[in-house]
Amino acid sequence: MKLQPIRAQKGEIEFRKKLVEQQVKGNQHFQDEFDAAAIERILAERMEKTRLRMRDLVDQGVVVDPYIEIGAERCQRSLVMENDVKATGAACDLSFDTLRGGEHYAHVFSKDKMPLRVCCDAHRLPFLDNSIPFVFCYEFLHHFPEPTPIVREAFRVLSPGGTFVFEEEPCRPAVRLRIYSGLKMYSKESQRRGWMRRTLDDLFARPVCNETEHGIIENDDLTMGDWMRATKVFPVRSVRIRASRHFASEMVKPPNLALSALCRVLGGEVSGVC
Repeated sequence: MKLQPIRAQKGEIEFRKKLVEQQVKGNQHFQDEFDAAAIERILAERMEKTRLRMRDLVDQGVVVDPYIEIGAERCQRSLVMENDVKATGAACDLSFDTLRGGEHYAHVFSKDKMPLRVCCDAHRLPFLDNSIPFVFCYEFLHHFPEPTPIVREAFRVLSPGGTFVFEEEPCRPAVRLRIYSGLKMYSKESQRRGWMRRTLDDLFARPVCNETEHGIIENDDLTMGDWMRATKVFPVRSVRIRASRHFASEMVKPPNLALSALCRVLGGEVSGVC
């Protein structure tokens, strides 16, 4: 299994520090990253989406307390867990600066209770085997050469019958040609793209973003096969792909083979409950 190299970890730390300085302290490092007001709007949307997702999991009988969030960034989702879901747990991230920035966003969003913040490597979570019933992450696993080592580490710390949830991960389409360089992610130009330009960029453009310029891995070439292999350590799992607004399918035991095949071809966004 391939692990995240040191240079990528160093890039994560350096880039996230600059991002916190720009979005919290007002120091301008990037012309094409969100400013303080814009990131607060985005975080508010992510927090509400997390609240609804966690409420749905609780309604399904999933035990979410205590929890570990890996790749917690600014602690926005762990703040939801602590204050809205009323769960207690740990927000884990490699970046000390983004975790420290959680205090700022707790104030911005009027969240009184902070999670335990743990600065650590997701390859080696500082938790005992079989100790935590719920581990989750959002937009995190594609920052590694392959997700399998991180998924296995989540499996290690889960208590018997525990649940691992991952959300908003990429799955590449069956056909993808890197013909031209796309617009830089988060730039004003990229935000104004119409649906046709977005589709063309997904199929033919080489991704460009500040993360990769810092050496951070943005692995959007992960296939459905990669996700299935990564999660096979779990005896019970649901892996779902949403290919577009109109097409989505369960992939472990698809009820419709033609629809699941179409989703594999189109690629899209992957989530899982294991």
